[in-house]
Amino acid sequence: MKLSYEQGLYEESMPDHLSLKEKLHICKKYQFDYLELSIDESGEKLARLDFPERK
Repeated sequence: MKLSYEQGLYEESMPDHLSLKEKLHICKKYQFDYLELSIDESGEKLARLDFPERK
C-alpha cells in the first residue's frame, strides 16, 4: 500500500518581516508542497488579495 501526502508550511510560523514572495521562495527551496496563507481582517493581509489586472 502506497501512502500519498502533501506537506505544507503555515505562513504565520515564519518571521513577519519576510515578504510573501520570500516565504514562497523558502517553501520551494525546502521542497514544501504549499504555503498556507492566513487571511484575516488586518489591512496588510487583506491587501494581498488585491492583484493588478493582467493585460
